[in-house]
Amino acid sequence: MANLNYIPPAAADPVRYNASAFDGTVQSDFMRLGEIQELAKSQLIDYSVADFDEFKEALMDYVKAVYPDDYNNFVQSDLGVVFIELFAYLASVLSLKADFLANESYLSTVKTPENLRKVLELIGVKMKGPIASKATALVTPESSVSFAGGNTLTIPSDQRTVTTTSQRDNTQLTYTLYKINKATGLIDEATAAQTGDLVLDYNNYGEGSNFTGLVLLEGTYKTLEGTFSTAQSSKRIRVPDPSIIEGSVFVSAGNEVYSEIQSLSLASGSTDAVFEKIYNDDYSCSLLFGDDIRGKNPQNGQDYTVVYRVGGGNRGDIVEGAIRTQVNGLKNGSIPVECTITNTTVAAGGANAESVAHAKKYAPYFFRTQYRAVTGEDYTAIANSYAGTTGQTGKALAVARQSGAGGNMIDIYVLAKATDNQLQRASLPFKSDLLNHLNSYKMITDELTIVDGLVRTVDLVATVFVDRNKLALQENVKADVSRSITEYLSYDSMDFGKALRFPELANFVMNNPDVRFFKVTNYDEDIFVNFNEIIQLNNFELNFEFV
Repeated sequence: MANLNYIPPAAADPVRYNASAFDGTVQSDFMRLGEIQELAKSQLIDYSVADFDEFKEALMDYVKAVYPDDYNNFVQSDLGVVFIELFAYLASVLSLKADFLANESYLSTVKTPENLRKVLELIGVKMKGPIASKATALVTPESSVSFAGGNTLTIPSDQRTVTTTSQRDNTQLTYTLYKINKATGLIDEATAAQTGDLVLDYNNYGEGSNFTGLVLLEGTYKTLEGTFSTAQSSKRIRVPDPSIIEGSVFVSAGNEVYSEIQSLSLASGSTDAVFEKIYNDDYSCSLLFGDDIRGKNPQNGQDYTVVYRVGGGNRGDIVEGAIRTQVNGLKNGSIPVECTITNTTVAAGGANAESVAHAKKYAPYFFRTQYRAVTGEDYTAIANSYAGTTGQTGKALAVARQSGAGGNMIDIYVLAKATDNQLQRASLPFKSDLLNHLNSYKMITDELTIVDGLVRTVDLVATVFVDRNKLALQENVKADVSRSITEYLSYDSMDFGKALRFPELANFVMNNPDVRFFKVTNYDEDIFVNFNEIIQLNNFELNFEFV
């Protein structure tokens, strides 16, 4: 720390130190003399300097101009040069960090998921977490035990969970058996008996010798217990596990079950038992509760239980019949009976956490809607941002089929996300969930219909002309070109009704400086599609010529 009472010795340089006029302020040599200041401003300080060599050169020039007589030894081993290089190193690191922070502060330039998440939260938009796969299930009791009207089959809680192997990465997958609410056609995950015994009434779920109306939902259930602290005015719970599945978190406290809401600002009042989920960098999450103004504030000292699932992603998509597991059930609650749980459809709908590219593209539109839908663009933005327990939107488009003073009839064309670069037809449960979601935003006079979008698959054969000097690096060049084509035709880049224009594709590929020319050989003309169609790359073949 500077000593403000310090008076320099009489032998000090009188130009730099004037003891008789010393006012108690220690001044930098660089900023002491007015002529040096002006010289630095006009000639020496270059604010575009960014890297180590440039900083070193600038510091050298500064020292030569300001201290021509005091310092003129610029041998590499000189201590002064060592200090100059040290300062240049520090300046280059700080410059890099400054550029990084500047880029990571804006939606158009941010690249890391954790910083994008923070930028989006400033405008009230959240990135979506992973989504679990789901399959229709069948329970078949052993043939020696018959069921009829009035009988029940109980699957104990420890028998509801079955495992299989992922066909994508050979890791273990866990599925839990649920029944579907016949009135709504949806899984009721928020019940108190969420992971307890599953009781199937034959009158509602029996079909011949089997029990139907069941689903297998991927993910491993976990429980977190604790007590709301008296120090918290707006309660917050951190759920530490990574990869928490979208829509799977439920909180019970006292006699109430708290459910997730998009934002606490949407809570209707102080009695709403809701929470807002905020994902962390590893897709663990924090649960934020109300303040008795927007949403109910749980009581201080009250015990809570958080139930949630971890897993999700497209690794959970498996083929029909991949699960065939024997479990022990009970007829009418007491008679032991062996049962077989089978997935009778493919497990589908699993999706990885939302990508940076997808969030950057659709977040501005969703922010613009301000939690209501008025225009077609609003419906498109909200639909494209939807993710729930039954899947995630890959692409959506709102089209007004009829408009007028009395109201609008709007068709929402939709395709669900299958893998990172693929789209698929949306399942009925997903379309039902999406419609319910959109209805919460729509104007009362609007009538919405969910319609299947169409996929136009394209196979490409192309010739790539590459600089012959890069022959030794041909594998790297081929990988870069393949990556460019996949990126250009990814579901993030393509839209409903967007034509595939080969000159644009060629220009995109030739952004690689090693590529001299690019030509698609199996098409003579650009590919145009209808408004409800989207182009999706199926296979492509690349032939390379080195020129």
